[in-house]
Amino acid sequence: MGWLIPLGGGKKMKATITIVKREPSNYGGSAYLLGFQGEDGKSYRTWVATNCGNYRRWRPIIEKGRGTAVEGLNIKAGRLISADSFPRVIN
Repeated sequence: MGWLIPLGGGKKMKATITIVKREPSNYGGSAYLLGFQGEDGKSYRTWVATNCGNYRRWRPIIEKGRGTAVEGLNIKAGRLISADSFPRVIN
């Protein structure tokens, strides 16, 4: 039996979306740059590509746009939020 490694492991946090910017992806389709202000007051970011499976989780949040508060965000490294997080709207 192999080891199970959770996707997007790390510290979970809450944040508010401050930036939603759609750009062409180098891999086809589009990608969204999402900027956040964390509950700690620091700025964070992530990229979500429309042709990746995790886009289904992010789409309703992207559509709500700036000012949307979310929870369930995993910090991947530094101020980078894992796009493999399972975000949930809290407002």
